[in-house]
Amino acid sequence: MAKSQDLPGFREKRKILFGKKTSPEQLREAGRRFSAAGRYDDALEFFTKTEADQEVREIVRLAVEQGDTPLFLRAKLVLGETPTEQEFSALARVAEASGRKSVAYVAYLKAGRQEEAERLRSELGLSGEPSAEGPSDASPAAAEAESSE
Repeated sequence: MAKSQDLPGFREKRKILFGKKTSPEQLREAGRRFSAAGRYDDALEFFTKTEADQEVREIVRLAVEQGDTPLFLRAKLVLGETPTEQEFSALARVAEASGRKSVAYVAYLKAGRQEEAERLRSELGLSGEPSAEGPSDASPAAAEAESSE
């Protein structure tokens, strides 16, 4: 894993991301460095600006492996792919097994697996009815739930 001091700081990161002279390879390399450091959201910022499907697919794989629904959704968005029910179900199982019940809940909702989502909703003590589409992919509540686990 790369060390934080080996990564571009805020200003350098912005310069690479938005610089007119930045090449696609520089974007991919910066994204790879952030990914190697486990900073996948930062990596996706770079990969979004260039062709890096292989690298983004690796982040998708890691997100499923870790049960990280928000990261999975962001990576699939970068790829321009719609997640399948099977992907959401697998993601939910991993998230629940690792104790990340709130992100498992979201994945079960998105998979259309209402019984499992309802079970987790009651375990989490959530009130109200779950919406048919589940929480928004980029909602502050989803991000907050993710960071609190």
